[in-house]
Amino acid sequence: NIPSIIIEKPRASLFHGTTVFTALHSALLIKWLNDDQSEWEICYKGTVDGFASTTFHDKANGKGPTLTVIKTENGSVFGGYNPVAWSSSGNTTHKDSFLFALENPGKNRVKIPWKANYSAYNSSSYGPTFGGGHDIYICSGADTSTSSYTNIGYSFDIETVAGHKYGTTEAKNFFCGSYNFKVKEIEVFKRKITEDEN
Repeated sequence: NIPSIIIEKPRASLFHGTTVFTALHSALLIKWLNDDQSEWEICYKGTVDGFASTTFHDKANGKGPTLTVIKTENGSVFGGYNPVAWSSSGNTTHKDSFLFALENPGKNRVKIPWKANYSAYNSSSYGPTFGGGHDIYICSGADTSTSSYTNIGYSFDIETVAGHKYGTTEAKNFFCGSYNFKVKEIEVFKRKITEDEN
């Protein structure tokens, strides 16, 4: 018998246009998404499109499931998966939502599952914002402002994953070593429609 030959796409290439993800990051996200078939393409990139919240919504609203990755000035990389399309108002809840840490001061590469309350917060004056705490809040003009913050544990289960309670310094600092931060890059990916699906 001739063994079947499986040609696999390089995993980093499944996230088209990224300047943030390494091959390791891509492999982890594919595992956490439980999806090694889909390809993803950028629909919004802060350094290209600008960091205004209205621009984020212009580019990302209505695009279906999206993956948001944030890179801060200190090199931390984290974000979230939103299975429901972004919009400019209203909150959404989905059990498959999750947050993730890829690079942070504690070297914790983890998936943080949704536990309760809404998973995404939609407001035209906010950038990509997850959870009711907010677990991740990105302000408009996040590249020049330090108003963005993380406070994990209100909607996503940081306690089970890392032992931190909502509202504690450890939960607030988990993603990037501080509560407030400046953003260096934001990339939002939507699923790429392949020729087979057209």
